[in-house]
Amino acid sequence: MIDLSSDLDLMGVFVPPMGMIGIAVFLLLFLPVRMAMIRWRIYRLFWHRGLVDVCLYAVLLGITVVLLGLPRADLNLPF
Repeated sequence: MIDLSSDLDLMGVFVPPMGMIGIAVFLLLFLPVRMAMIRWRIYRLFWHRGLVDVCLYAVLLGITVVLLGLPRADLNLPF
C-alpha cells in the first residue's frame, strides 16, 4: 500500500504520489494501448478521438489505483 499523505522527494523536488502514478500510467499503459488502437484502426468506430483518449486514460488510472490498493478518501457520509 502506498502512503498518499507524504510526498516523494526526488532530488529536492516534492512530487505527490498520485502524480507519479498518473505519469507511470500514461507512459506504461496509455501510450501502448493508444498505439494499438491506432494500428488496428479502432478510432474509426468513435465520433470524437480526444474524448476517447480522456476516457481511456481515466479508466486505466482508476483500474491502476484500485489494483494498487490505495486508501479511499474518507467522505464521512451519513449513510
